[in-house]
Amino acid sequence: MDYGVYLSTKFKPKKKGSGIRVVEPDDYKDSEIKAIKKCGYTLLAYLSIGTLEKERSWFEKYKKYRKQRLGDWPNEWYMDMTSTDWRQFLVNRAKTLKKRGFDGFWLDNLDVYEYNRSTKVFAACKAVLKQIKAVGGYIMVNGGSEFFDKAMDKKLKLKAMVDGVTQEEVYSRITNYSGKGKFGEQKADQHKWYKEYMKRLKKHGAQTFLLEYTRDDKLKTRIKNFCKKYGMTGYYISEDVDL
Repeated sequence: MDYGVYLSTKFKPKKKGSGIRVVEPDDYKDSEIKAIKKCGYTLLAYLSIGTLEKERSWFEKYKKYRKQRLGDWPNEWYMDMTSTDWRQFLVNRAKTLKKRGFDGFWLDNLDVYEYNRSTKVFAACKAVLKQIKAVGGYIMVNGGSEFFDKAMDKKLKLKAMVDGVTQEEVYSRITNYSGKGKFGEQKADQHKWYKEYMKRLKKHGAQTFLLEYTRDDKLKTRIKNFCKKYGMTGYYISEDVDL
């Protein structure tokens, strides 16, 4: 399946296209959303469920639920997923985006679970995924490998929470976020784990996507060959750290 992620740049559709495109919803008018879908694309709206960014219009209202700062992003924080107030906001946001015409959602930063692996946080993440799934449309999660790994260990039905899962940096690795970014190959042990994890997701009924960062043509070929050999649903390779 053709797949593309456009969060910092606007997606320019072909007159006749297909596949999934992920966009920042606030950058598009309702008429643009309708036009892209008319061309044949499945359009997913970006929604971070595990973090809060300072530039968001809802920052002041929900900043009291902030936890630790997110790695290389000084204006973004992980959230307290046990907050029913925060989770209800996410569901309401999803409903608003669905009404605007989006076909579904690209849910980011589920790796919030990695920073607090408590039973309560796991349950909260599971609950909000199910609630957003109930809103309707195609649900894709970006990341969240530790959450889904545990969910599969617990024999939970992934289809009740998600349709597709994207994993970043299975083959590639961002080594520097400045400018357009500097990239290398993923470390051998992490690469091996991710490959087996992606195959396991597929066996559990989730569509599987790779999101890679590289300018290396040989590495691009390896990514494409892996996806073809093991039946991954799609992949997107970016030559810029900003999608």
